Amino acid sequence: MARKSLKGVPLLLSVLLLLTGCTIPSSKTVFSLTEQQNPNVTTMDARGLLQEAVKMTTEGHPGDKKRSNEFWYNGYIRNSIGDRKTTSMYEGILIRPSQAYLVNGRMAGIPFSYYRWEDHYYLKKGDVWFRASKDQVLPYDPFNGFLDWLPLMDNAQKLPDDAVLNTPTDVIEVRISGKEWVEKSTSPLFEELKEKIATDPSLAHVLDNSVVKTTIWIGKEDRYIYQYRTWIVMPLPGGGYVDQEVYFRFYKFGDPGIPDRVKQPEEVEKWVVEFEEKMKAGELEELQEQPPVSSD
Repeated sequence: MARKSLKGVPLLLSVLLLLTGCTIPSSKTVFSLTEQQNPNVTTMDARGLLQEAVKMTTEGHPGDKKRSNEFWYNGYIRNSIGDRKTTSMYEGILIRPSQAYLVNGRMAGIPFSYYRWEDHYYLKKGDVWFRASKDQVLPYDPFNGFLDWLPLMDNAQKLPDDAVLNTPTDVIEVRISGKEWVEKSTSPLFEELKEKIATDPSLAHVLDNSVVKTTIWIGKEDRYIYQYRTWIVMPLPGGGYVDQEVYFRFYKFGDPGIPDRVKQPEEVEKWVVEFEEKMKAGELEELQEQPPVSSD
């Protein structure tokens, strides 16, 4: 039975990491009183609110000429398993409704940069950008997957109002078991796990004893998503817990300087081609230019 209990866990860990960021997440996190489900807090059906917030953040308001669906973000993924703890930091720019974003990050102390614009992928090594394929990179998009939470928002908690960077926000939160998360989520990443739960009681037990909590801050007036935090605590077969906290903040919506920071992929490609030609000609040491995608 012990061997069977391990079968679904690698898959479960992989899915949790993909849905909440991009790293391996200890001691068990103990939620404080303010973090636990509070019976005195108002509950609400927050599906409409979240759907509106995702639409406004990714598409902008009708008639909006400020390109408000282009914005900055920063955040971290903090993981622990046993005595091992790591924190990965991320910052960058998101451009919607295009699948376009620039990521500058540090994973386990190793810096990296990643650029995507629709089907164009680039990774940065040192001061040089190289082409990448979809299979070579993890889904670093911190704004991906919000709509997967919709089926779980029918009984969300309405927490006290808060401010993010001086912007008044509504705060909603759900706290559920891992099993409920898998069974109710519409994410295709959970399909294999849903099948395994029915035939693997050990995996079902792990999920039943896992805790998933997510909190989302939504602007009261503009309905942009300004911040979110997801916390996952999952027992491991044989003892111990995986503990992962994911936090991201979104700001400077409609910053007019974004087009100068994230160029169109055609411009990036020209620089990559120029680098390749210089490298073939043995002129690499003469390459002094900076790539047209900058995080300065």
